[in-house]
Amino acid sequence: MNEIKVFFVAVVSALLSLLSPIKDYFHAMIIVFVINFLCGLIADYRSGGKWSMKKAMVFFYHILVFSLLASSIFVIGHFMHNREEALFCVKTLCFIALWFYSINILKNLRIMLIDKTPMWNLVNFLYFIVSLKMVNKIPFLNDYLITNKAFEEEITKPIFGNNTGGGSNGN
Repeated sequence: MNEIKVFFVAVVSALLSLLSPIKDYFHAMIIVFVINFLCGLIADYRSGGKWSMKKAMVFFYHILVFSLLASSIFVIGHFMHNREEALFCVKTLCFIALWFYSINILKNLRIMLIDKTPMWNLVNFLYFIVSLKMVNKIPFLNDYLITNKAFEEEITKPIFGNNTGGGSNGN
């Protein structure tokens, strides 16, 4: 039984050692996921919603899927002797995920804040910049959004209307 524990500890240690170059990206993305979760939870309460275990579990699913995706990209790149390119891919993945989650965080902050206050105006302006103006700065993102209509509402409808929406935590 003791040999199994030693083997397990050795495998986990080796894996963590292999993934050490991307640990800072993982830390940053966990912070983004936690902020997204908290903002979604507070915005949901502000809109009259109740605690939902299903929504809370989405937080853990997102972290798991992102971690597996980023780890897989890096490990595969490492074993293909393209460590620098794999690190660049993980970095790009993090920036793209950061963009999507930033939009959701700002949308939830708009719901949380009192309409037309200076802070609400600041967040509303940041939401405008991040959701509409930065699309052209990220290669292929505008094409993706138009083709898949993933953010049709943000692209076609004005965002400076009344604050009437419900909370959103990425669902």
